[in-house]
Amino acid sequence: MSASSDPSASAAAASSPLALIRANPHLTPPSPVPATGPAPPPPSPVSAPRDYRKGNWTLHETLILITAKRLDDDRRAGGGGGGGGVAGAGVAAVGSPPTPRSAEQRWKWVENYCWKNGCLRSQNQCNDKWDNLLRDYKKVRDYESPEEEMSVSSESEEEDGSGGEPEAKRRRLNRLGSSVVRSATVVARTLVACEEKRERRHRELLQLEERRLRLEEERTEVRRQGFAGLVSAVNSLSSAIHALVSDHRSGDSSR
Repeated sequence: MSASSDPSASAAAASSPLALIRANPHLTPPSPVPATGPAPPPPSPVSAPRDYRKGNWTLHETLILITAKRLDDDRRAGGGGGGGGVAGAGVAAVGSPPTPRSAEQRWKWVENYCWKNGCLRSQNQCNDKWDNLLRDYKKVRDYESPEEEMSVSSESEEEDGSGGEPEAKRRRLNRLGSSVVRSATVVARTLVACEEKRERRHRELLQLEERRLRLEEERTEVRRQGFAGLVSAVNSLSSAIHALVSDHRSGDSSR
């Protein structure tokens, strides 16, 4: 009986890992291996395909776009003025992600902000709408202050996120704006000079026409006086002839 029970006990001990560890205390249990890694983060809603809205912009969408651009400018100004060093890097790592440097990433950030606030527009639509707003603002400002030169290229570049453009291009745009203003001034002065020349030529033509009419009147008056003198001379000659004939007849009758 004891012999038959010993094999069963040894078999049970062999089949149980806990019994093996107790029988061999020098063995250590293996560390548990996780079956799977950390759970992946949920998919970002930004990466999902978006159904952008088309058509005219509403006032609410325009206000959201203006707010997004203001916040983006504040983020850019705050990111550019941060301190350096390890402390600055730690704050940047703990706080918000670094501000995108390229214009495409900035407009993508504006699109995400607009999308979160109910403005279902793409970054290209936001960029085009912002350009139109700047253009309308420029027209209103030029209309309200006509004396001011139309040199707003630097401001428009700063507002529409074109800070990454080279300095040479900005200077070229500034020169182009001033050249357009000078050209418009030259064209306006030329048109005014042409109009003055046309008016002066018209006045000269009127003076020539008046002089011609006066000459015609004088010539007509001279002719009229000449004909009147000729008629008077003919009448005088006729009277003299009649008087001579009358005297001749009276002398013949007296004889």
